[in-house]
Amino acid sequence: KPSMITSPILRMQPCAAVQWHPRSRIPEFAHTMSLIWQPLIQASTPRRAMLAIMFLYAILNTAYSIAFPIFESWDELHHYDYVRYLIEQRELPVIDEDAGETEYHQPPAYYLITALLTPYLPADDYRPEVNDAFAQPYWYQHNKNRYIHLRSVEGWPWRGIALNVHIMRLLGLLWGGAAMVLAYHLADRLQPAEPGGDWMPVAAAALTGFNPTFLYIMSSVNNEAMATAIGAALSLALVDVAARGLTPRRA
Repeated sequence: KPSMITSPILRMQPCAAVQWHPRSRIPEFAHTMSLIWQPLIQASTPRRAMLAIMFLYAILNTAYSIAFPIFESWDELHHYDYVRYLIEQRELPVIDEDAGETEYHQPPAYYLITALLTPYLPADDYRPEVNDAFAQPYWYQHNKNRYIHLRSVEGWPWRGIALNVHIMRLLGLLWGGAAMVLAYHLADRLQPAEPGGDWMPVAAAALTGFNPTFLYIMSSVNNEAMATAIGAALSLALVDVAARGLTPRRA
């Protein structure tokens, strides 16, 4: 008789079916969640308050970003155009005397970072119509928008340029969060050695993050968002040098 080749799979002995029940995974899930929440539970009350402040700041920042129509923030249209120029032309812009109002004279760091993080977002040539009432004398005393906005173009769900602007605005949330954390550590270096002094860093972060103008800038396409975070970092570095001295390593 011809020899027969038997597959190892066919030679496997039948085994009992493995029964799985959701309850069997509950202890493992609880252990995983305990690893996540344990540091928060063991943290001091001021640190837990800082986490709550950061969470509330993120909600307020997002609300500001959604509430403000695109390009209504300070010079947002020109900051946006700078980013789009870098994405499309892949070179730094040259200021033209006849170009009109622009932000091309600004240092390019913020715009380069934003362009690198948002190169594939959808974009189009839509520009809202200028509101003639905005140009009237004492425009800063009324509440008129600078542009006339079309819900069909800018409304939810966002698409095209509206989606592009709102995604870029979310980057400001990160810059603002970084500025708040740096303000916390800056105040931590300066806190008095007295009872209750550990709340000073929390207060500094809250005063920074809940400032209406701060929220307004951090929820828009604006290079001042990154400049604020850099300024806080430099302040922290200077305080650290003043407290510990200047060494080659710190230099």
